[in-house]
Amino acid sequence: MNNRHFSNFLEFALQTADRLSKSAFEDGELTRMKCLRKRGEFWPGRGLQIEDDFTDPDQLKLWSRVSFETAQSVFLREVGAQTNSYWQAQMIYLAYAAGYLFLDAYRELSGDGRWFPDLRSSEEFRRVNAPGS
Repeated sequence: MNNRHFSNFLEFALQTADRLSKSAFEDGELTRMKCLRKRGEFWPGRGLQIEDDFTDPDQLKLWSRVSFETAQSVFLREVGAQTNSYWQAQMIYLAYAAGYLFLDAYRELSGDGRWFPDLRSSEEFRRVNAPGS
């Protein structure tokens, strides 16, 4: 992902995470990531280093969920400039790719090859496909 796209993705992911935070751990992780960004830890060519930046499996689970939810937030027009739409499809793709990057890292580290984050879209899917719907 190029530097501009990474910067935009990170901004949207942080906005999405602000709305999704469910626990003290998640609040702390969000604060940590905001501090890393503010301190300039992500410079051109640096980006995220999964092995160095996310050493706790719970971090990987959180950022997998946040990345997938960021794609949903872009689709629902909850983040980003809404005056045009040329950027949205690419950002959704990038957010999903990041979600799978974190997901694969979590599965490899934990050995839990079946885990997948519980997402807003998962809730909608279950509701729409429930018996009698």
